[in-house]
Amino acid sequence: MLYVSQTDTHTGWAFVDPVATPSLTGPTGHGSYTSKDCTPDTVNNARFIRDLYEKFTPDKTAFSVPLLWDKKKSTIVSNDSAEIVRMFNSAFEDLVPSKLDLYPKCGFAGTQELYDAAVDNVFAGLDRAEKILSEHRYLVGDRLTETDLKLFPTLVRFDEVYAVHFKANKKLIAQYPNLSNVRALQRYNNFPT
Repeated sequence: MLYVSQTDTHTGWAFVDPVATPSLTGPTGHGSYTSKDCTPDTVNNARFIRDLYEKFTPDKTAFSVPLLWDKKKSTIVSNDSAEIVRMFNSAFEDLVPSKLDLYPKCGFAGTQELYDAAVDNVFAGLDRAEKILSEHRYLVGDRLTETDLKLFPTLVRFDEVYAVHFKANKKLIAQYPNLSNVRALQRYNNFPT
């Protein structure tokens, strides 16, 4: 999904130096795995992700990946994968133009052509979710996940907002039997309504 040019100086991946650290302790502290073919951090010379967090803040914090690091400001931009995907979608367009739109918005398309493509995309997604829910209770796996929760508000307001105001009205959610069942999520204790 992300285009990386060998000559682009704005991008870079850093993992661990395979020469200085030929094997790494597993996350539980037991066992190890090889760091062969990993790329060393040439910016901060960090050996572990923890080094970057400690450089960023003296406060006690959890060390997690992914991590988007600003080389210029020497700081963490984000460690939230969804937020990073949204940033990659448009924040760097002036540096590396992309034809890929990971976060399309049909209601705010700049041209009719973009709008039509976005509406087609919305309904392709709804059709896919409907098919998944025709075979499974949840979108991902056998239990309620963030994916189900993120879909909920969109489905609840779709017929009134998307179909009416944005004219994304090829079908209404009421015409999708399995997506219509999303209101069953409200049966969960403490589910926000």
